[in-house]
Amino acid sequence: SPIFYINIINFLRRKNMHILYKITYLPHIGTKYPKYYVGSKYNYKGNYYGSVSSKKEFEYTGGLSLRNWWNKKIKEERDCFKFEIIEFTSFFN
Repeated sequence: SPIFYINIINFLRRKNMHILYKITYLPHIGTKYPKYYVGSKYNYKGNYYGSVSSKKEFEYTGGLSLRNWWNKKIKEERDCFKFEIIEFTSFFN
């Protein structure tokens, strides 16, 4: 339920968290293009959408490096991304 999800996010923001996450780019579902990005983050505090570093250009990036394309899409089309925490570990201080 949405309330449970919000409570979990609020809990995670208060702790030192290491997370494994998956970000799905929804417009690529059903296409031949990559649909998701998997990464990890230490000290997760919420509102994080990955830090892609590839400078390679792909057919779907419109002449931009994957890094620049990702950052542009996050700024302009944040609703097209679905963020999921796959696993987390909490470090209590």
